[in-house]
Amino acid sequence: MKDIAEDEYVELRNIGIGSSFECILIYHIKSGELLVLKKPHYNDEEISKLFHREVSSYSKLRHPLIPRFYGRVKNHQYFVIEYIKGHTFQDIEKMQLTFNDKLIIIFQLMLIIKYLHDNELIYRDLKPNNVMIDEDKTAVLIDFDRLIENNDSRTAKTMDIGSILFTSPAAYETGEYSYKSDIYSLGKMIEYIMCSNKSDKNHEQAFQLDRYSKMCVNENEENIPCISFIINEFILELQKKIHTE
Repeated sequence: MKDIAEDEYVELRNIGIGSSFECILIYHIKSGELLVLKKPHYNDEEISKLFHREVSSYSKLRHPLIPRFYGRVKNHQYFVIEYIKGHTFQDIEKMQLTFNDKLIIIFQLMLIIKYLHDNELIYRDLKPNNVMIDEDKTAVLIDFDRLIENNDSRTAKTMDIGSILFTSPAAYETGEYSYKSDIYSLGKMIEYIMCSNKSDKNHEQAFQLDRYSKMCVNENEENIPCISFIINEFILELQKKIHTE
C-alpha cells in the first residue's frame, strides 16, 4: 500500500454519493489511469472508524470481482480504488440483461461471497447499490465499510446494520451477524435480479432460480445452508440444463 499525494491526481467529477462517503472520478497523472477517490462528507469519530475499516478491508482483498486498492491520500482520510465503468444494480431496469446474463451475475455473486467467507469475513451489506455491473456485464462488489471479521467463526455482533430490505430479520433485530446473514442477503438479491423482468420467471430455459432464493431466504438462519452447498447445487442444476439442450 502506497500513499498518494494530492498533486498526483486531478478530480474530474462526482460519480456517486452515499450516506457517509462520496466517490469522485480522478485522473492519476503518473499512470494515466482513471481511478476513484473515496472521501467522507464530514469528519467525526464514526467516519474515522468506517474509513479505517474500509482501507483495512481493501488492503486485504484480492479478487477479480472486487475493485483493486491503490492506496490512501497523504494527510487525508481519503483512499483510491480501481474505476469500474458501469452502473450499480439500482439501474437494473436500464441494463437490458438477458436471462443468461442474470445467471452468470448470480453465480458471480455466489463466488464473491464464498471468497469472503473462505477468508473468514462477513460482508453484511449486500444490496443493489453495492454491486456494479461493468461494460462486459460482470458483477463487481463495492463498498466494504461494513465488512467485519468473523471472530474465529463465532457470531459477530454489531448494531451497525445494512439495508432493512436485504438484511436477515435475525441480524436486523439482534445485531448479530454470521455467514448466513450474507447468504440471506444473497437470496434477496437473487429475487431482486429475477424480478427485474417478469418474463424471466416463465423463461423456457429457466431452472427454478426461486429454489435458490428460497434456500437462502429463511427467517430461521439455522436452516440456511453454507455458500459452498448452494454453489454446488447451482452448478449441478446448470449442468442438467446444458445437457438437456
